Amino acid sequence: MSREKLLDIEPQEIKFVYEVNKESFCTIQLSNISIHQVAFKFKTTSPTKYFVRPNAGVLIPGSSCHAQVRMVAPKETPSTMDCHDKFLIQSIVASPGITMESARKMFSEREDAIKQIQLRVIYSYPQTVDSQVRDGLRFGNLLMNGVGIGLLGFIFWYLMLPLFWSFTFMVTVLVVKVANRLLSDSVEDWAVRILASVFIQFFAALFKRRA
Repeated sequence: MSREKLLDIEPQEIKFVYEVNKESFCTIQLSNISIHQVAFKFKTTSPTKYFVRPNAGVLIPGSSCHAQVRMVAPKETPSTMDCHDKFLIQSIVASPGITMESARKMFSEREDAIKQIQLRVIYSYPQTVDSQVRDGLRFGNLLMNGVGIGLLGFIFWYLMLPLFWSFTFMVTVLVVKVANRLLSDSVEDWAVRILASVFIQFFAALFKRRA
């Protein structure tokens, strides 16, 4: 059996816009790149879901044709857009002047001479739905980033708050010590007692909250 390639197929994937209650179409171009007359035929794993026109034909050397693949309007949105349907384009060298009826018989009578090209089916959302999905994902990402930043800020504030108050206490004590040069000892003792009382109450409340 010859390994010569007979047909060139474009595109290599059959893409449909999946929209409920609406048919979708895809056009496939078949080109005869051999020096022979070539008969072709379409087959699919889901014959009740897709229709091809023409689903068979004969191409002379160097010629091309366009086959339109129609997907029946779906009744509901699938749980996933991952499609496992496939198309098989069979081709075989045909005699000059062969009729379509004779060409069809060749595929069952000369199976060893058949060449096959497999195309997978791909679904996509309508453009407006794609935009909505992208906008929703973008908003979700912004929301999650905002929540994350806010949570990190709260954790940082919670952890640093005791350090802040400790630093404030030390600075205050230092100020009082310096001011002692100008104030009486009684004023210093009064200020220290007040600050000590405030910080004792603060840390008692803080530890009670953590417990």
